[in-house]
Amino acid sequence: MHDVFRQRWGADRPRFVVVEPELAACLHASAVSGEPRPVEITEETLMAGLSCGEVSLLAWESLAEGADDFLTIPESLVAPTMRLLARSPFGDAAVMAGESAVAGLAAAIAAARSPALGEALGLNGKSRVLAIGTEGATDPVIYARLVSQA
Repeated sequence: MHDVFRQRWGADRPRFVVVEPELAACLHASAVSGEPRPVEITEETLMAGLSCGEVSLLAWESLAEGADDFLTIPESLVAPTMRLLARSPFGDAAVMAGESAVAGLAAAIAAARSPALGEALGLNGKSRVLAIGTEGATDPVIYARLVSQA
């Protein structure tokens, strides 16, 4: 995957950032060590779909070669990002995104608010960001509770 983008765009290729919960950061731990590392999950994350204590070896082969950055996000970013998408304050269509789906967008918003993080990720006012979220409201009760919070 990484080579295809490099061949097509060279230095202008997209930057790939992997985002996962602080409470289940096996990919981040693996990136730091340079090899797959399990982590002990002592507290369950809201992002249940991303609650992994062990890296998929098949996925790790691709991520180790193709990802530029590995970030973790705190639980505190989940509900506000879900509400932002659900309430659609900028006139876009509302998006029903579940807890795991908002990780990438939550990280992008955090980077926009933190000059140091934004710079570390190579983001600036001309950057274009694509956040991929592949989950709707898989638990309607939790979704309703998180989105309805003030």
